[in-house]
Amino acid sequence: MGVVSDPDGLGKQWRDLGWAAFEATPEEKRGPVFENLSLLIGLSQDARNSIRLTGYHPEEQRARLFWQQGYPLQLSALGRWDEVVAVYQSNIERIVGMKVEPQPQWHASLAASLRHAGKPEEAVKQDRLVEKFSLGRDGMLIANNYAIAQDYPRAIAWWKRALILADPATETFSELLKLNQTLLLQEGRWLEAGALAEARARSFLSDDVSGSYSMLAEGRGVRLNSDLGRALGHLGDDRARSIAALGNCHRLYPYDAGLADDFFPAVRKAGLIQEHDAWFKESWERIMAVVKRYPEAHNSANSAGWLASRALRNLGEAEALLETALALNPDQPAYLDTMAEIRFAKGDRAGAMDWSARAINFAPSLEIFRRQYEHYRTAPLPKP
Repeated sequence: MGVVSDPDGLGKQWRDLGWAAFEATPEEKRGPVFENLSLLIGLSQDARNSIRLTGYHPEEQRARLFWQQGYPLQLSALGRWDEVVAVYQSNIERIVGMKVEPQPQWHASLAASLRHAGKPEEAVKQDRLVEKFSLGRDGMLIANNYAIAQDYPRAIAWWKRALILADPATETFSELLKLNQTLLLQEGRWLEAGALAEARARSFLSDDVSGSYSMLAEGRGVRLNSDLGRALGHLGDDRARSIAALGNCHRLYPYDAGLADDFFPAVRKAGLIQEHDAWFKESWERIMAVVKRYPEAHNSANSAGWLASRALRNLGEAEALLETALALNPDQPAYLDTMAEIRFAKGDRAGAMDWSARAINFAPSLEIFRRQYEHYRTAPLPKP
């Protein structure tokens, strides 16, 4: 089900058996079997089977699904954008009929879906309604709805606008700092990225996080990104000091997969290939020692694969590790996405998109996997 190890593929076997039992049961007696099958499919968040199951809901219950955000996300995970458009249009019509305050984020969802459905002129009309109905507080919601519907140019524009208007005292402000800092790192705007990360780091100082390991770990990651941005930003005027600072960044996360997200791509983008490879070698040796000690720890195998994929190094070994991880836990969306990243790193765009689509199928509500899919679809293939 993507939650625990399933080396024998029992999750798929159970789903297949559930469908066989359901279809073999006379229609008037399917109620209990339907409930069990719904529970089984719900555990895996499998969009394909969820939509298949929807066809057996009573008409009245299917109508209620239109109000559930999960339903259009499942449809979009399967690329059924015309049906997604119908859902959002219906919901907007109902909101208008109820005479409640306009919801600009719904128009953002509809605009993005219309583009996927091949109706760009209608999409522009919805974009204009987003602008018309939006207030300062709506920016994050609008951006997120564009993003989950895989319209990233507009999502990025709204994330940037939302940061300008956000209240620094809110949690949303910290989330927007993180999003925009990542975007700036990807653009090579090092000092600006470092500044936003520093703002996030300072927000941690205002809270007592001493008793929370997860908060302390996140704070360490924020510190890393702040130092990373500033070190790369000053590389031209004080190279030795900047490289020393980057070495300190690496020591913060010597073999944690979190180092892979931003550090190795940024260091490589800055042209520090010799240092990049030395730091990667150290990280790789450390994490592989863990993998070899615990060969059935599929999460460790995935972490090593992710590290290699983001560093564009040891990709053959990384692919073998992911084959092992997926054999142990075949429906885990993070592992499917790591395999997609490896395929992309190897120059296989089609393969990356295929693996990424599988990740979305098992996590249709997680925006990050849709962001990854659009990255594999549109970004230039990486160069070592």
